Amino acid sequence: MTKWYVKWKMTPQYWSLPDAERLKAGIQSLEMVKADLKAGIIKDWGIKTGTGGGFTLSEADETQLYEALIKYRPYTAFEVTPVIPFDQHYATLKKIAAAAQSK
Repeated sequence: MTKWYVKWKMTPQYWSLPDAERLKAGIQSLEMVKADLKAGIIKDWGIKTGTGGGFTLSEADETQLYEALIKYRPYTAFEVTPVIPFDQHYATLKKIAAAAQSK
């Protein structure tokens, strides 16, 4: 199962909103995050304090993740990266090391 690291940031469109509208859009966004957490689409979510950006971790398939993220447009931009868990990475390195020693 693919795991995803999603780096997100608020867009210039978000920051250009008047204060009251920006606050409303921010709360609506957090309500969607809450729903995605409850539905299991995202496993974790965090914000870097004072930066307007943060991360999400997901184990959803590509289609589910895309459908979840697109609804945050135009106020949030995403950079999505597949990640490998520790155990998988460790096993791969051990296999490569063993193969190199047998040569």
